[in-house]
Amino acid sequence: MNILDKHRVMGYVKNLLKFNADNTASESLSRSSEQLPKICNSPTCDSSELKDEKTQPQNNQLHINFGSKKINGLSISHVVSLGSHCLTASILKKYGLKKASFPFDWIFSSPEVVIDCLNDEFELFLDKRQHKSVTGNRVNGSSEPGATHIYFQEHYGTKEFFTHRDTTIEENYIYYSRAVSRFKELLKSDEGKLFIIISRGNRDLINNFDALTKALEQKTNNFFLVGIQLLHSRTESFPLFLDEKKNTVNSALYSFSSTSVEEFRDHYPSMTDEMIILSLISDFEIKVS
Repeated sequence: MNILDKHRVMGYVKNLLKFNADNTASESLSRSSEQLPKICNSPTCDSSELKDEKTQPQNNQLHINFGSKKINGLSISHVVSLGSHCLTASILKKYGLKKASFPFDWIFSSPEVVIDCLNDEFELFLDKRQHKSVTGNRVNGSSEPGATHIYFQEHYGTKEFFTHRDTTIEENYIYYSRAVSRFKELLKSDEGKLFIIISRGNRDLINNFDALTKALEQKTNNFFLVGIQLLHSRTESFPLFLDEKKNTVNSALYSFSSTSVEEFRDHYPSMTDEMIILSLISDFEIKVS
């Protein structure tokens, strides 16, 4: 069931963001918001009608309006990406919600990888014998340094796992060691935690979501997990669509078809898509510092 309706979509842009901007930028945002109900009230909700929508104006300070929902009486002190690629961390960073680096921020992982890491305390993740440099031998011909993780690639197809850092170089390995230590300390904390995982269609989040939630339950408390299974890709296009697959006391799972494609970027070209993702956490009282 598509839970997007014209009232809700309009509210994503109008209510989630406030711009400290000039009148022109504010008017542009307002016009963009007012057009959304027409688009998303159509039977097909054709994403091509939104293809020219712009991201937020440059040099404007963004303020996100969050709600008052708490976790066991606690506000959210930490918002953390669990992958499965860079999009999650990029959105959190863009809107001021990413305050520290964690192991799944900037890698190509999968829900199964996260489960394995939680279960074995990241022992396999940090096993240097599994790290193999792909610098100078990238799939897309990129000159960017990187490394793959042999076990994870063989078992879960996560090619070029460490896609932005070559972990066969000691300083990069130390970076991830620190990120893992920081993540473990976070799990020990009694503070409110919001975990977010966004997975493309080639990563089966839906069938691994319960196991991921259970793995988190065994390692930490006072958390909520938001999972988003992406549908729209470079090769498959769907109407704008958001389906709530599951909602429990400590987790919620959605499938989402966006208006634009985020692959080979670290963001959505369409602000609408980012606003919809942010709306899934906007009920929470988030106070990161």
